[in-house]
Amino acid sequence: MFSRLTQEIVKSLDCGLISNDNVNYDWPLQTLVKVKYGRFPFTKTKYTPQRATLEDVTDLSLESDTVPFVEDFKSERHRSVGMSVGGGYEDVSGEVGGGGDTVDKASKVTLKKEFIKEDELKKLMFVQIEVDQKYVKAFKLKAREKLAFVTQRFYNEEELYILHKDSLSGSATMQLLKYLKGSAEIKKSGKISFKLPAKKVFAFVLQDVTLWGNTLEFGCMEKITMDVLFCEKAASLTICDCEGRIEVWDALGARSDLLPKLSEFLEDRVALDLLADALDQITDGGSQHPSHGPVASFLDLVDVSTASKDLLEALYLLVCALAALPEEVPPALAKCGLETLDCVMRIVR
Repeated sequence: MFSRLTQEIVKSLDCGLISNDNVNYDWPLQTLVKVKYGRFPFTKTKYTPQRATLEDVTDLSLESDTVPFVEDFKSERHRSVGMSVGGGYEDVSGEVGGGGDTVDKASKVTLKKEFIKEDELKKLMFVQIEVDQKYVKAFKLKAREKLAFVTQRFYNEEELYILHKDSLSGSATMQLLKYLKGSAEIKKSGKISFKLPAKKVFAFVLQDVTLWGNTLEFGCMEKITMDVLFCEKAASLTICDCEGRIEVWDALGARSDLLPKLSEFLEDRVALDLLADALDQITDGGSQHPSHGPVASFLDLVDVSTASKDLLEALYLLVCALAALPEEVPPALAKCGLETLDCVMRIVR
């Protein structure tokens, strides 16, 4: 719920900020951040704060200031989604469907902006500073990863009340010959509310920095902004990534036993993101992945040690595509049943 609110504020303000998805992260100024870009154009960029600041690594002391940013921002959003799929063979036909409604509300919020002064940042342009080898080893930058540091952060001045309500429904209908017809319907609803303490960071801004060996190079000080893709563009990029990968999708089509377990992740966004992270590491050649929990259970079913590269690539692409969907869509897909997920895979193939 917190991440939905921060994304809504960033989207509404349209000023190139990066929304904070983790309420436990405070993003102090000068914090060094590992930025990891996704392998696919529709994959989210990941931002991980490091246990070191620019001042720790370089002994630089940069002056900062705080000013009002926005007052009395109020967010209220209602989303509805529904889908169905049907088919038949000879005298037997059936249809499954699902949908959901989500309401998110928050009381008025006033945000403060804390930032490193622009004159201080200008002094860093094209500066190169040698850093201790222990920090270089600690960062362990890999492919598609780079360093940045926090130059601005935006936090709420007072506590905030947040409300989330949702309802999900699913139905199934089957007809046998012309005489017998049966149906079933499932409904589920929930409500969650809580107070968010003051001074929780809603968004932040990062400044690019390059690590060459033991040298930090500040370059021309480009800001890193969040990539925002419209649904049409994201769908187009997804299709482009799938084209020419017939053998990859065939490998997944042969493992229909994975669908029941995969469908369980659709109702848990955090678990879906963790599965995407694990598959990202595995397809990059990493050997470490969770040893317990739903992700570990799914990877055991896949049997990562013997699975083909094509199967792992197909799983990673499918999971990333599902994680890139609007937050309310995957649960609705789950309510439609395995037939819908199977249909999605067949359409992509």
